[in-house]
Amino acid sequence: MICVNEIFQLEDEGLIRVLWISEDYSRAYVIGFENSSLPEVMNLDELEQLEKKDEIYSFDYINEAPKKHIELRDTVWTSLQLIVYREPDIYIKKYRNKLISEAMQKSELARKSFYKYLKRYWQRGKTLNALLPDYRNCGTGTNKPDAKLSGRKPKNSSKIKTIKITDDIMKIFLRVFKEYNKNADKFSYADAYKKMLFEYFPEEMKKSEEDRFIPSYRQFVARYKKFNSPEDRLKSEKGERIYDKDYRPILGESTSEAYGPGSKYQIDATVGDIYLVSELNRKKIIGRPVIYFCIDVFSRMVAGMYVGLEGPSMAGASMAIINCAEDKMQFAKSYGVDINKDDWPVENLPETFLGDNGEMKGITPENMIRNFGIRVQTTGSYRADAKGIVERFFKTINDKVRPEAPGFVLPDHRARGGGDYRLDAQMNLSEFIRYLIPKIILHNRTLITDYPFDEQVAKAGVMHKPKDLWNWGIKRRAGLLRTVDLEQLKASLYIHKKATVTKHGIKLHNDLYFTFPIAMEEDWFIRVKDNKAKVDLAYNPRDLSVAYIYYKNKYHRARPTAYSDLLKYNLEDYFFYQECLKAQEAADRHNSLSDGYYEYEQSKKILKEVKEKANGLVHAESKTARTKDIKANRAVEKEYQRQKVKEPEKDTKPADVISIDKKETDSKKKAAADRLRALRNKKFNRND
Repeated sequence: MICVNEIFQLEDEGLIRVLWISEDYSRAYVIGFENSSLPEVMNLDELEQLEKKDEIYSFDYINEAPKKHIELRDTVWTSLQLIVYREPDIYIKKYRNKLISEAMQKSELARKSFYKYLKRYWQRGKTLNALLPDYRNCGTGTNKPDAKLSGRKPKNSSKIKTIKITDDIMKIFLRVFKEYNKNADKFSYADAYKKMLFEYFPEEMKKSEEDRFIPSYRQFVARYKKFNSPEDRLKSEKGERIYDKDYRPILGESTSEAYGPGSKYQIDATVGDIYLVSELNRKKIIGRPVIYFCIDVFSRMVAGMYVGLEGPSMAGASMAIINCAEDKMQFAKSYGVDINKDDWPVENLPETFLGDNGEMKGITPENMIRNFGIRVQTTGSYRADAKGIVERFFKTINDKVRPEAPGFVLPDHRARGGGDYRLDAQMNLSEFIRYLIPKIILHNRTLITDYPFDEQVAKAGVMHKPKDLWNWGIKRRAGLLRTVDLEQLKASLYIHKKATVTKHGIKLHNDLYFTFPIAMEEDWFIRVKDNKAKVDLAYNPRDLSVAYIYYKNKYHRARPTAYSDLLKYNLEDYFFYQECLKAQEAADRHNSLSDGYYEYEQSKKILKEVKEKANGLVHAESKTARTKDIKANRAVEKEYQRQKVKEPEKDTKPADVISIDKKETDSKKKAAADRLRALRNKKFNRND
């Protein structure tokens, strides 16, 4: 299967990148890497005969570009995003020119600049960072103020002199826009404009009209509309709740937003209704897990999952996103479950992720957008209905788990007389994941009874099962799935932390150290005093057997050192183990005090006796005489100690022989008398 962003080798040694694939999986638009290249159409059959190549552009995971370059990138993206998603029209010449002409009316970029940045965006993987300037070829760049007013000239002449909108004036505009948005129901544009002049241009307002140098009302309104979309303006004027109730577009259910596999994945998390026990000590209850699922909107296929103990956050969501791109056979095998490739065929990222507003914001989603060209959409607060598919799947899983899983929380858990389900916990985290995998496979094979009508699906006679819908969509509506390098994805989305270089390795936590070949080659771990160098380390809290070190603008794969405890590869269990050790120390504190007091009393008694014996001695010899014969004294003492521990010699006198002749043993009285006589003779050394 061919995916967007893959690179292929042409017969003439040129390289091409796949930009878009048609729904019927018959043709694709590609672009070469020469400066003059523009998108061209190719048949998929022809493309499948070419040799696939690795990614040629490296990913900048940590945004170390100069601030001015970042600003330039974002400015260009503001204009470019108006047209780059208009696929496939943007790849067709006659439509592309029209789209660029329309975008030029809302942008300050010239047509030549549009072509320049479009080609760079396409050739470098359709990522945001593709728009960063080439450091060696570009200067620092500056944001020049307006040379003149944009648009037509005013119909009525004004005595007020036109001024350039500099960066400083633009900052004033943005502050006023922000304040206006908070009070849009009280102020009009004209009121906000007047208030701005009175507060920020008081000196100019004192001058006569002919001598004033102030922004015009047209400049003010034009820039407000440029920086605030119609949606933002409606929300400002009507309020968030009124907008969601009366103005929010309602165009259908979720499936209508996705026309093929990989068009959109919904991602969400919930706290599982089951209590688990520790893998280190099954007697310890560790609480309820946090479960993440990614669901393909078109097919309802489970694209990825993650179960952990940390609260709903981007750290957990990252693990679920990584699982979307993993080989599910290997994933299931790591938990002791054997599945077929067809049972769970998803190992790609989508065109778009839809998640919660809190989790899908921050540096990690920005890395995903910048490095892999994945769009991220977020829902509003209290808008679980926007992710109805994944929300419904949580209920499906609960319905399957509730009847059989020990420790499952039932509705009466808070009622008087209700059972304490925490005490029923039996499964640990790994066993719970292993328990869920077959249920996900079953879901992928289960008929969806409320799947919306799709004419092409109906004509093809496709069963409304996630597995069948996915396989049909791959053949008929492909082109939306993204192929990514799994190592790059992990390094980008794992948790990042500054780790210290020590003599034992690169320290993540106590007893958890990592190393990689370059560190050994460059003698990082030599025991140099005050060596407290720090490096960026990306790690997975669920599996610490692999981490990534960022060094010299590149991520390097790292592994734990021999000093690290293999049992601590699960960071959650490691922290739990540390808490257990602290609990042991607290419980033993009383015993250790008692034992210490006993030792103190015995030592004090012995030292007192020794001191009394020493004080009772009278030394007639001089100090020199006492120290002169230490060697001889040592020899005498050694011999004495040997004799002291020497075992006593055994008695070599022959033992009395008692005859076994029957005639002598016939008389029991005679035998008893003989024994008494022998004992008496031995006691008094007599022989009679």
